[in-house]
Amino acid sequence: MMVFPTKHTLGIRTEEGTELLIHMGRNTVSLEGRPFELYVGEGDTVKAGQKIARMDLKAIEAEGLSTETPVVITSMQPVTVQNTGTVNWGDSLMTITQKD
Repeated sequence: MMVFPTKHTLGIRTEEGTELLIHMGRNTVSLEGRPFELYVGEGDTVKAGQKIARMDLKAIEAEGLSTETPVVITSMQPVTVQNTGTVNWGDSLMTITQKD
């Protein structure tokens, strides 16, 4: 749905209409996109398990910044969070439920 020009933030909308904001690292806008590589662009369709971005954790930490990556639900659909804390590649992060 949206890619911030400095590549550190992505906006995704599910088929059901739930909107998510993925912010890679904290205060990483100051890095002007250097430690980020995107595999998707605005308007692309992505599937579960598809690689969407890469962040160079060591480069971010070398700048004294946090690599914590908040995933924020920006719409009002109810969700069930399955994992908190560290999430590894392939882990399910949350389940989005539909309210009738």
